[in-house]
Amino acid sequence: MTTTAHEPPNKGLNPESLQEGGLPTSYVPIDREGGYQPVPVALSEEALLPWGNVGFSSQGVYVNGILWGANLWIVPTRQIDYSFWNAGTGSWDDGYGNVASNPYNWLSGEGAAMVQALATWSAVANIRFVDAGDNNQSATLTFYNLDDADMGGALGLFNPPGTLGMGIGYFNWQGTGWEIDGNEQGDYGFITLIHEVGHGLGLAHPHDDGGGSPIYPGVTATFGDTGDYGLNQGIYTTMSYNDGLVYGGGDPNTLEYGYQATPMAFDIAAIQYLYGANWTHNTGNDTYFLPTANVSGTFYSCVWDAGGVDKISGAGATSGVTIDLNDATLNTATDGAGAGGYLSAASGVFGGFTIAKGVVIENADGSRFSDVITGNEFRNTISAGAGNDTVDGGAGDDLIYLGDGDDYVNITSTGNDTFFGGAGNDYIYGYSGNETAE
Repeated sequence: MTTTAHEPPNKGLNPESLQEGGLPTSYVPIDREGGYQPVPVALSEEALLPWGNVGFSSQGVYVNGILWGANLWIVPTRQIDYSFWNAGTGSWDDGYGNVASNPYNWLSGEGAAMVQALATWSAVANIRFVDAGDNNQSATLTFYNLDDADMGGALGLFNPPGTLGMGIGYFNWQGTGWEIDGNEQGDYGFITLIHEVGHGLGLAHPHDDGGGSPIYPGVTATFGDTGDYGLNQGIYTTMSYNDGLVYGGGDPNTLEYGYQATPMAFDIAAIQYLYGANWTHNTGNDTYFLPTANVSGTFYSCVWDAGGVDKISGAGATSGVTIDLNDATLNTATDGAGAGGYLSAASGVFGGFTIAKGVVIENADGSRFSDVITGNEFRNTISAGAGNDTVDGGAGDDLIYLGDGDDYVNITSTGNDTFFGGAGNDYIYGYSGNETAE
């Protein structure tokens, strides 16, 4: 690994901004247009992080394609500090592209949404974000809140580590989907937050060669081109410009819900390559309930689960569900679109789960409607519920409860499975292994 000093120090910290006692001036926002009161705030111990380069990974083009040259922050204590830059700080980026001529205060809802976006990344990566106080010029990640005139119509911009102005992020509060009272996971504005933070941590777009990254196979256009196997879209990587689920009627026709709201399978693999995995996240016995309605707060996410005996559940769904317990493989040669993960969702609902590579979800509960449930290579307990269901347990010695209805069970892999049928005509097609019907 090569390490380069964070140049220039403090992103151009002006010593005259220091108050007596060596503390930089911070401001308490009063309103959108300005009006701020200075208060001293201590410098973060994690300020001025250096950056380095770890080289591209061996995990293939769908990981390397969203690495900004494999640049990253060098984070010895796993802490990355951040600061909101408010009105009165327009000169602070003059040496780094001079985008901000008229910055606005971050309102409380906007700031809370940004903190939530940061948390989606620290949930999967071995990093922790630390608030260095508002208007701290020496913080590693800094956030400007600008209008459409400053942004030139762009929704956001964030300079990755190793670039001019690295760590400075710009966000358009007048941009499509932005909510000044705070964006919510699943809405269009929240995509801007998680996408741009991805850049700030060292990620690139799958449709261009930023930082020297390879372009995703089959992608020849910035918008609307999902490439080979449809993998250049939001349910596989939030770094895509094709948001949410593009194919199969995936457009929710609203800005309020129905988009990806976390790092997705390719993003998780890439950010964990740079910073390591968060092995403390969701280590208990967790149940992931599929979204059941198209309402605010409905979104697509990728499950990162570090342990326990876990389940995806369609309980409460008002339509049939598809549940697939297989994790993303990152490899199109053997799995095609499964490289980016397999979507579990209720029919007609613009939200659901994929599963990150290496994550084991053991169990599944269907709905009372006709479901399609697929197990993985581990021992699964699958409760199909009522309805005319199609179940494939996959490899492993599975317990499959079919419930009432005319069910179809297709055993495509080895394993000694046990089936419990309910009322109705059930059909079981075996592969190899000792199958038991009760």
